[in-house]
Amino acid sequence: MRRLLPSLVLALLGFAITPAISQDTIPPVINCPGNMVFTLAPGTCEMPVFFNVSATDNVSSPWIVQIDGTGYTSGSDFPIGVHNLVFVASDSSFNTDTCAFSITINNYSPQTSGVACDDLLHISMPATCEMWLTPGMVLEGDYGCYDDFLVDVGKTGSNYIGYYYVGKKIPYKITNTVTGNSCWGELLIEDKAGPLIEGCDSVTINCLEDPAPTVEGGVVPTPTFTDCLNYDTLWVDMVTQGQCTGNVYSQIMRIWSATDSLGNS
Repeated sequence: MRRLLPSLVLALLGFAITPAISQDTIPPVINCPGNMVFTLAPGTCEMPVFFNVSATDNVSSPWIVQIDGTGYTSGSDFPIGVHNLVFVASDSSFNTDTCAFSITINNYSPQTSGVACDDLLHISMPATCEMWLTPGMVLEGDYGCYDDFLVDVGKTGSNYIGYYYVGKKIPYKITNTVTGNSCWGELLIEDKAGPLIEGCDSVTINCLEDPAPTVEGGVVPTPTFTDCLNYDTLWVDMVTQGQCTGNVYSQIMRIWSATDSLGNS
């Protein structure tokens, strides 16, 4: 009498035979760079850092997730301090592997704790009619992060410079909030900047449209002008003639200029 194999009996009874599948228990392998240490350039308070985290697996392509919660990724600007980054790689069977490394950003260390300022700095007011004095504009020598300095213009407690200072000498003071050391000097505020011109973009118009600027009734946009004083504008065209039956009837190189009441242009 012949015996039927158990699997054949099950098949004859209508049961599906599912081959046994081995469970993947081998975790992926994640690779982090080693710990990194950087020193900032003078005056800077952060720097971009680039790195690469990779992972391999015996079955599938693993995915990598950053779990440290710092918010800093490759290419981010890292501020002064120690930043611990942690990454996890997972495969399709939810096996995991973890790696971690640190990025240390050291402040630039000057040779002395003292500070030195420019005795008299000539500053030209921009066309926006206001500006802010920064440590890098007046400090002499190399220092650590400029965020550690307070700037006081005109004994106002602020580093703001308005157009009302033009033509005047005003005192300033800079204090290192870490060491408490300070220095001071004077600013001579001048208006030597011409009007700011923006919006000189290339345009394409129909050959039947008026190529004059909109300020004179044409269709070509007029630039915007910014200055603290009254100003006059002028435009000149350099025209290369063509045929209206072709792709281009003419090419116009338009040159704009602006001059304020002080003769700055």
